[in-house]
Parts: sequence; structure tokens; C-alpha cells
Amino acid sequence: MNVISKDKKDKQAQPGLGSSFNKVWVAAIASSWGDGVQMAALPLLAIQLTTDPLLIGAVGAIGTLPWFLLGLPAGALVDRWDRRKVMLRADLVRFTILALLTLAVLTDHANITLLIAAGFALGCGDIFFDISAQAVLPVVVTGDQALIRANSRISAAQINGEQLAGPPIGGVLFSLSHSLPFLGNALSFLISALCVNSLKGNFANPPPPQPHQQNTMPQKHTKKQKKNTP
Repeated sequence: MNVISKDKKDKQAQPGLGSSFNKVWVAAIASSWGDGVQMAALPLLAIQLTTDPLLIGAVGAIGTLPWFLLGLPAGALVDRWDRRKVMLRADLVRFTILALLTLAVLTDHANITLLIAAGFALGCGDIFFDISAQAVLPVVVTGDQALIRANSRISAAQINGEQLAGPPIGGVLFSLSHSLPFLGNALSFLISALCVNSLKGNFANPPPPQPHQQNTMPQKHTKKQKKNTP
């Protein structure tokens, strides 16, 4: 009982991480759940469009390809860009893709080529959003302990959404309607975009310091002194 009460007191003593972090956290949860939903829904839709196992496997795996192709370049680019803008644009691009995909499913215009292209584009948005979400944390929280807590919460949100909660939800929604998981996925990215857009502050790296320019006036002065000396 003493150990439990001590743990409760420790949790109560920890200060909150702030409203800015809460917005990033909600955005990460919504985005990660959307990623998990599409991870299940895209292959399920591919099964409805073709019986070729190679194409079905390609639809299921295409979303991971950007991590191999763009992992290192994306990290370097995010370090140079405004992280809030990167997150916002990644959400809006994914929202647009899924809105168009939902329309294609509703009008029976979806095909394997469209699913592969959409899966790759969504994977690109995923990598830029996730890297940026981790990079903004030192701006929205202060202190080493707060940063550790913030990192753990963001990582837990991404793992739970993409690997645990998202895929089963995507399967259930697909069983109700083939377009429902993509519509719900689009709405999750819209919620994430609204949270990111409400963030206040500077999320870009400061410009590098300018090199100190040497003043040549003292040199001219010394030359005049040399001429005047006998």
C-alpha cells in the first residue's frame, strides 16, 4: 500500500507537459491511428480488386518503402525546415489523398495502380510527420525529465496506433463499408492538421551565425601614422 501511495504522489508531483505538447500528442495519436487503419484497409481493398498475390503483397508493403528510400534524407531535410509546417503539410497531403481514394472507392474507380501510388504517397507523408513530431518536442517542453516523458508518450502513441489499435479498427470499418476506413482515415489526418495548425511558436532552426567581418579602418589609420613618422 505504501508503494502504491508513493507512486500516486510521484505522479501527482510531476507537472503537466503543457498545452502545446498536448496538441502535438493528440496530432500524433490521430495520425498514428490513421496509419494503422490504412495498413489494414489497403490490402483488404486490393483483395477485392485482384487475385494476384504479388500485387496484393505490393499494396501491403508499399507503405514501408519510403522508410528505406527516404529515411536519412527526410531527417536531414526536417532539420532544415520548419517542423510545424512539415507536419501540417504532411497531414493535408494525406487528407487529400485519402479523400480522393474514398471518392474512387465510392464510384468504383479504384484500381491496383491507384492503391500502390496512394500507399507510397501516404508512406512518404508518414515518415515526414513522424520525424517532425519527434523534432518539435524540445520546443514544446522544457527540461530533460519532461522531454523524456514527452518522447515516451509520442512513441507509445505511434506504436499503439500503427501496430495495435489501428489495424483492427481498419478491418472492422472495412467489413462495414469498403470506403469507411479511408473516410475515417482522412478525418483523422484532418484532426491532426487542426491540432498542428494551432501550435504557436518558432519551430525552425535558427539561421547560422554570420561570420564576423573584420574592420579595415584601423589598418588605414596605421598607414597614415607610418607616413607621418619621421
